Amino acid sequence: MTLVISAVLEISCAGVACGNHAALAASIQKPQRPTGTQASDDGVEVLPERVLRRVTRGGELTGLGRYDEAVEEFRAAIKEAGRPIFTAYLNMGSAFFGKRDYSQAIEAFRQAVAVRPNSYQAHYNLAEAAVCRR
Repeated sequence: MTLVISAVLEISCAGVACGNHAALAASIQKPQRPTGTQASDDGVEVLPERVLRRVTRGGELTGLGRYDEAVEEFRAAIKEAGRPIFTAYLNMGSAFFGKRDYSQAIEAFRQAVAVRPNSYQAHYNLAEAAVCRR
């Protein structure tokens, strides 16, 4: 099974040049979500409004290519929440991926997997960052 996953990831990484992760993610239309929630691939995270604002701002900054500022917003969101936040770790990994800091991206994606072990998105992003790092 590992070989199949590896082959799929190599095709994905070859088809979409490493570093275009943020552009690809930005091109996907996102569904509307209820106020105070952050939608993810396999669940909804209920966040306090101030934390949600930081996560949202971090996502906006990532989309603008302002990765360092985005990472600070995600870290501040986690600190304010006082608990691990799946979406913040997942998006932080994407910010690191965007700046081609694959080691930091891998660590952020690992944290996302630790918070939500059944997330295919976190596992896929972790594997993609690992492939691009080599």
